[in-house]
Amino acid sequence: MRPNTTGAITSIVTPIINETHVSANLKLADGSLIYKSLNKAGVNVVFPAFGKGLREVTILPTIMIYPNDFARILKFRSMTIGDETFIIGGGSGVKKVFCKLAK
Repeated sequence: MRPNTTGAITSIVTPIINETHVSANLKLADGSLIYKSLNKAGVNVVFPAFGKGLREVTILPTIMIYPNDFARILKFRSMTIGDETFIIGGGSGVKKVFCKLAK
């Protein structure tokens, strides 16, 4: 949130990060990965409990299976800050996040 924004974040509804593979198989003999079907609907993300006065929130660790570093969109249906609820039509993307390949 910007420093001049009043209120605290109290709710984020239906958060997802788009597009990830459902699973992958690791071949131990050579370290290769075989990616299974692509889930275009995305993966649900979870925020820890919203306390009082939160101006910044971080999602809990989320597993996303993708073959390389990638940028994804965090989408959610609505967010409540203070007494105001902002409805995002159809859960459209509102925040691009960069995901780093786990090593």
